Amino acid sequence: MRVIDLGLCRYADTQALQLEAVGKVSEGGDERLVLVEHPPVITFGRNGGEENLPRGREYFYAQGVEIVQTARGGNITCHFPGQLVAYPVIRLMHRKGGLRRFFTDLEESVIITLARYGLSGTRRDGFPGVWIDGRKICSIGIGVKHWITYHGLALNVDKDISLFRLISPCGMKDISATSMELETGGAVDKFAVKECFLENFRAIFGVTFHRGGGDAVPLTEPSTAPEKTKSASRLPVWIRRPLLHGRTFAETKNQVNSCGIPTVCRNAKCPNMGECYSRGMATFLILGEVCTRNCAFCNIAAGLPRPLDPEEPARLAAAVAALQLHHTVITSVTRDDLEDGGAAHFAACILAVRKRMPSGAVEVLVPDFRGSLSAIQTVLDAAPHVLTHNVETHPSLYSVVRPMADYRRSLDLLRHAARAGKAVAKSGFMVGLGETDEHVREILADLMEAGCRIVTVGQYLQPSRTHLPVARFVHPDDFVKYASWGREVGIPFVFSAPLVRSSYQARESFGELNVEIPVSPSEACRAGGRKRGLRQKSSRRPG
Repeated sequence: MRVIDLGLCRYADTQALQLEAVGKVSEGGDERLVLVEHPPVITFGRNGGEENLPRGREYFYAQGVEIVQTARGGNITCHFPGQLVAYPVIRLMHRKGGLRRFFTDLEESVIITLARYGLSGTRRDGFPGVWIDGRKICSIGIGVKHWITYHGLALNVDKDISLFRLISPCGMKDISATSMELETGGAVDKFAVKECFLENFRAIFGVTFHRGGGDAVPLTEPSTAPEKTKSASRLPVWIRRPLLHGRTFAETKNQVNSCGIPTVCRNAKCPNMGECYSRGMATFLILGEVCTRNCAFCNIAAGLPRPLDPEEPARLAAAVAALQLHHTVITSVTRDDLEDGGAAHFAACILAVRKRMPSGAVEVLVPDFRGSLSAIQTVLDAAPHVLTHNVETHPSLYSVVRPMADYRRSLDLLRHAARAGKAVAKSGFMVGLGETDEHVREILADLMEAGCRIVTVGQYLQPSRTHLPVARFVHPDDFVKYASWGREVGIPFVFSAPLVRSSYQARESFGELNVEIPVSPSEACRAGGRKRGLRQKSSRRPG
């Protein structure tokens, strides 16, 4: 069984992907388990009725909530970020117990998951799903086509379930919904819940999960690279990202703007900006907003930068404190006009943030400093927890993609950072620029040899018509394959998916490693001092 994690994805797009998967499974392909979160949407099953929308459709449309009629069973439910949504695409014909056993096994997967958090989930006769003391915590609705299942379950994890209060869940006016956070009275790590559910699902259904490998059958065969003068056509469903707004989004945006610190989220047109701002996160851009290089893939403006702002480190630290970030990511434009490439300014920013948030982690995404190892050492001496430098693509494409950079120089920088032992070395690259799968293998091997412990792989997206066109859209199955290749060569953590970017879920990536990190910058820089450290393990809650 293939596990496909789509992250945040529109309901309609996910439904199209499921139906495509049903076709592949009916032709003998691997069964699938699709994991996803949806932006706010209300869905009707075959038994759904308008009477269960007391406020009427227009109210929800005005709030930006979609309403969708589906082919699944059941009445009415809703989805929103903070749910664990799972869509199994499974053959029923030869599965013992048929559809009835399938429902029971789905419920059992959730019940055992809840038990790991001290919650007693139960079944309710005649009403599929899982309940806690009469409150519904997990909805289940299934569709069947060619004796293959689709649709699935939605487990409420986060405490904000306000959308349920605006409908009659399951068409019943006398029931209420609940969530894991509401029942436990504290924060629940939804990433850990996902992994727990996967393990229970695997055991109960007796399947083996395939997260990579050459024998896997993708939902859509990857396209070959077209001519470089042409761009790949319209975005596939796994690339489309809903525009998220709301109170937290607005608060994050206003806080960042008030501190006068730009973000790479906005300047680089990151597709994850809505999600990150809605979770109170941002990646800060220092050293100005104008870059001395003009890479063909990047949306950052190129030209003659302004002089450095000596007050920027203090403003940055204030922004981090205001947002209460427990994992801060700082990046910059490239400043070839500065003697040290901006290394001392990077160090000042790290020190300011660590002083203001001493218990938090700091991750920096640095330029290549024109190969100056003394410059990178200046940054390392300020004791960031993670030092990231992206190689971006295969060296055979550098002359087109980033002609002012050098692949071997970037590897030397990463190698120096890794050998210094003061920070986790991390790198990343894009696919869809014209590289081959063999190129991907070569990059992963090079990054392993350079000492990288975290590697990110994401889809290149064309910021504007003046930038390089997209050569191909790589299917999610292939990203899973790339992650498998990275682990095979020995990289401890490879985060590979279409919309992955260097700073996306950076805290969660760092949390995958148990690492020794300096207690403080002064301790890290103390010549001849004792080697002291703190074992760091992230809770995997977004920073």
